[in-house]
Amino acid sequence: MSEWALSLMCVVKITVRQNKMEHGSGKDIYIMGKKLDMLVEFFKAEDLIVEVSESARGVCVEGITDNSKQAENESLFICKGAAFKAEYLEEAIDRGTVAYISEIRYTESVPYLIVRDIRRAMAVAGKWFCDFAGDALTKVGVTGTKGKTTCVTILSDVLRAQGREVAEFTTHSIRLGLRERESALTTPEPLELQKYFREAVDAGIDYVAMEISSQAMKMNRVYGERYRVGIFLNIEEDHISPSEHADMGEYLACKVAMFRQCDTVIINRDTNMYDRVRESVPKGVKVILFGQKQYDHDPADARIGNVQMGMSGLTFELSYRGRTDTIHTNLVGKFNAENITAATLAALELGVDIDTVKSSVKELFIPGRLNLVEANGRHVIIDYAHNHMSYSSLFRTIRSIYPTARLTALVGAVGDKAFGRRREAGQMTNVYADRVVITE
Repeated sequence: MSEWALSLMCVVKITVRQNKMEHGSGKDIYIMGKKLDMLVEFFKAEDLIVEVSESARGVCVEGITDNSKQAENESLFICKGAAFKAEYLEEAIDRGTVAYISEIRYTESVPYLIVRDIRRAMAVAGKWFCDFAGDALTKVGVTGTKGKTTCVTILSDVLRAQGREVAEFTTHSIRLGLRERESALTTPEPLELQKYFREAVDAGIDYVAMEISSQAMKMNRVYGERYRVGIFLNIEEDHISPSEHADMGEYLACKVAMFRQCDTVIINRDTNMYDRVRESVPKGVKVILFGQKQYDHDPADARIGNVQMGMSGLTFELSYRGRTDTIHTNLVGKFNAENITAATLAALELGVDIDTVKSSVKELFIPGRLNLVEANGRHVIIDYAHNHMSYSSLFRTIRSIYPTARLTALVGAVGDKAFGRRREAGQMTNVYADRVVITE
């Protein structure tokens, strides 16, 4: 290891004993920690530093967390959240925390770094602690009111069909190679995300396909990350509540903020508020437009045409770069022509050939998206629809496939966010369903 690398790190000694109750001699293990001095320099580069305690100089840490119950010996603790309490820091210190980061000074009993913006600081600290693993990954981010999970899943399947290793982040799960786990948020919190990036790099993964929610942008969960491709699918009123976005303007602003972190953006030309979306793209960022409609102004680069849907799936034509290809998929719903097209354009930007795309999208499975179960002559469709846009698309698709069937809708809305969705569920089921069953 070079002298420069050693100057950024430090040696931490841990004494391991056979018995936790044993207080005598044990086996000493020396591991590499990380110096706070370098994190301070990264914070300065982002204009985040307000104050650094004199005692922070030379301090080494070998863990990082924002959860006091997960704090361990030699760990760095981040004090974040509107509901943060000083006792959380006290608990972390009792558990072995040796330094903390905060927007205010809570105690001088351990070294501290005071910053202007704890959310940005947490993202930078996560990158620093995980050796900027995300910078070694080719990342694609997908945003939109509807279709993010489907688009990410399709793109991941296409990349794997080309023989590439992919880390996949969706609302439902996080998949790193063969390992899959349930996700708590559409886009993970910064420390968790950076640890996943580190795990992906260590596992030999080169690509990331991930959902980027408006809340993720608002809360700086992906602050400092660079995306080879960003995809904007659509926008409709959603996530407007006291705990999410104040109004539609803020919701849109958070969606398009992703563009500033992208080399190329792929935009649905047919989206609502297109002009405001398009003007949000910074100069120097490559733009690819796709859509079904014709426009005199800003025509789509990739055109979707001749969309045909039946019970067995969807067929459509995609015209791009002077050629037209016919795409077949088992997915139903005309909106999936847009999801497949967006994923296809991203794959082409990453060097995947169109024949691989066409082959891999023939048989797709998207968990919680128009999943059909047949039993005793009845058809049950399971779908994650949860807002006006997704309810509308779902019910219109079902009615197009089963025009004369009696439709029973079983709906629920758990949690304490976006209470307007309860109203939307009632409105849409009232329009399309013959019978409605409401659960929690």
